[in-house]
Amino acid sequence: MSQDAALFTAAVVGGGLMGSGIAAQLALAGVPTQVHDSAPQAQARVAQACRTVCQELQAAGRLSAPQADAALARIRFEPRLEALAGATLVIEAIP
Repeated sequence: MSQDAALFTAAVVGGGLMGSGIAAQLALAGVPTQVHDSAPQAQARVAQACRTVCQELQAAGRLSAPQADAALARIRFEPRLEALAGATLVIEAIP
């Protein structure tokens, strides 16, 4: 984790294609990331999208398995919007 990434946390509101991609990139950069989406199926969708990003980077030789595991561990799905209040950076990614 970079020293700068350790200074803040991020929250992504919206777990669609764009929100999931943003969350994955933040986590890959070492940023603890929360994702919120009100759709019931969102948690599974976000988790799968982030795994896919990591798998593609691994297949390209740009990410090791331990790096992928660490990035995925930095992503937490948060069903309550209020729980994002402590994030240093909030990104809205809803249609």
